Amino acid sequence: ILHTILFHRALGLVRPKDADLELFDITYVQCGDLEIEKKIEEKIEQFISWVEKHPNEKSQVCGV
Repeated sequence: ILHTILFHRALGLVRPKDADLELFDITYVQCGDLEIEKKIEEKIEQFISWVEKHPNEKSQVCGV
């Protein structure tokens, strides 16, 4: 879902790329920029790590 949000907010020329998520049987859009996709994945991993270390605290993802 984060890839799709960033795709819609990306500035400049982007080449959309469909990605399939077999676990939930859905297709979503990625922005197609490998650098951006790498940063998104890093931030997702950081978020998951934080949630696992603080299981009883509320957490949220927000875009700035």
